[in-house]
Amino acid sequence: MKFHLIWIIILLVYIVSCAKDDPQSKLKEYDLNLPISSSFKIVQISKSPIIFSAEDSIENNFIKIKITPLSKSQRAMDEVKNQVLRTISNYSFSSAPYPGQLTQIINCGKRKKPKLQHFGDFSLMILYARDRFGLSICDSDSFSHMSYTSFYLDEKLNRIIEIEYRQNFRNRSDQYFKFFNRNFLNLKPISLKSIDTLFNF
Repeated sequence: MKFHLIWIIILLVYIVSCAKDDPQSKLKEYDLNLPISSSFKIVQISKSPIIFSAEDSIENNFIKIKITPLSKSQRAMDEVKNQVLRTISNYSFSSAPYPGQLTQIINCGKRKKPKLQHFGDFSLMILYARDRFGLSICDSDSFSHMSYTSFYLDEKLNRIIEIEYRQNFRNRSDQYFKFFNRNFLNLKPISLKSIDTLFNF
């Protein structure tokens, strides 16, 4: 009897620990029902702002989901534009220090500039990136991932859902498109066509 009880306790502890790392379980706490693959495990959660970070350790891919509530006076497109500007500013100009007082201003160049891709009303912001969630890579060629970000409007709760999928550069494929195209059908995509000119730098 004791033996069976011990195994039941071990099983319960295992189930609880799995639920703790499961993105779907955590997202439901914030009224988000997203069918994220069970291969992703939560690695970090912050509450101000609300950000979930999860990792697929097998493929070395990452996802990040950010929830931004909107006030009645806020327009979703204005908030998305501000978020995009904050992101691409990492890729515009940076200072390269040299010995002594000499400093040269450099930028990322055309190859590593952020890009937009549009699929109807669905848009993806595409960036070169470092491991996990580092972005500003103008100072070297040591990028290891491609970052794909899309924005959605949760009309029911008046909030923006920003979803980033970060794919290992060496193993990149069209999986990123399938990830967005299949997982978020219950959310309204926010087109970025109106801010195309922000990427002309």
